[in-house]
Amino acid sequence: MRALAILLVFCLGCGVSGCAVRPAPRLQSPPVSRADFLAHLHDISALENPVRRTAELDSLWAGLQAAGRIPFVAADSVTFLFRGQAGSVTFTGDFDGWNPEPPHARRIPGTDLWIQNEVFPGDARLDYKIVINGGTWLLDPANPRTQRGGFGDNSELRMPAYVPSPWVERQPDVPRGSLTAAALTSSNLGYTVQYTVYTPADYADLDSLPVIYVTDGQEYADPRLGSMVEVLDNLIAAHRLRPLLAVFIDPRVNGKNLRAEQDILNENFVGFVRDELVPVIDDHFRTGKGRMDRGILGTSLGGLNAAWFALRAGDTFGRIGIQSPAFQAGESRIIGLWEQSPPADVDIFLTWGTLHDFGEDTRKFCNMLNNKEISYRKLILNEGHSWGAWRAQLDDILTAFWPAP
Repeated sequence: MRALAILLVFCLGCGVSGCAVRPAPRLQSPPVSRADFLAHLHDISALENPVRRTAELDSLWAGLQAAGRIPFVAADSVTFLFRGQAGSVTFTGDFDGWNPEPPHARRIPGTDLWIQNEVFPGDARLDYKIVINGGTWLLDPANPRTQRGGFGDNSELRMPAYVPSPWVERQPDVPRGSLTAAALTSSNLGYTVQYTVYTPADYADLDSLPVIYVTDGQEYADPRLGSMVEVLDNLIAAHRLRPLLAVFIDPRVNGKNLRAEQDILNENFVGFVRDELVPVIDDHFRTGKGRMDRGILGTSLGGLNAAWFALRAGDTFGRIGIQSPAFQAGESRIIGLWEQSPPADVDIFLTWGTLHDFGEDTRKFCNMLNNKEISYRKLILNEGHSWGAWRAQLDDILTAFWPAP
């Protein structure tokens, strides 16, 4: 009977009569390198007993989730992970220009685990999603970290050396500024434009305030996107930034977003802001009246628009904030226009990312500025075309323009 019991244990352990017992896979906890991790996955895949193979994978998966290690990151190596039945899986995002074709993930044999290996700079931050069978886009169900984008939430990956901005989340006990919604019917544009004015805490005691005019203002002001209201409140309370006004211009008219029409080298939009909106703001609020008291800020097409305003309204706006500019819109004419007739005495702050963020045209623009000996500030980060990047750059731009005394 003792011999029979030993034989039963032996056979149950391997699942096949007469097979050799394979030792349980062992993994350093937590895994040190991607090589260690992939070797462990190979060991799990090689287990002949499917029940045991699944149990080992479940145990590994639970440990990774508990440690917040999905995706699995070691130094500059990333392994994206997804469990599920599918014909194809790919991870796509800022790092590949959101191009899911062809699928890049591979399934670990004998399991429902899909993996995709990538290498990113150690301080990168990026948005991504999972695409199943070429058409179903998912947030990473094993990664709780998300970042809202222009088309909804994305999963977020932060590499080990990434340092998050301390200013984008509202800090405790920080006095809040106020938001006032308004509208202005424009003779230049032929329609009514909605906008919102931010005034800082203790506004009644302040005077001659700088003003930053912001395109795509409804997104900059959204705490899930640009988080600019929180950034302003935090910086002003910390005495890092002069109290200032922000005018958030909303491009949506009758349910249609007109940002492409407004932001691509549009003389009428310049006329609206410079000749109609600025006088209203100056009449109704305690603003500084000099050109260096006013700035224009935008991202993507709004970044192109800010560069355009420097040419067409530099006598009104002395501070030019350009984030991830879509200079290729308008056939990249903005670079030639600056080269032919550069604006005089504007304070330029230019930012972009290294991950599919229109870098080629932006570098051409910088080369032109260098050749013209036009001074500017720049900030280049290992990120993509994302609100997660832009919101974290606002403190650099704003405090460069109007630092607290």
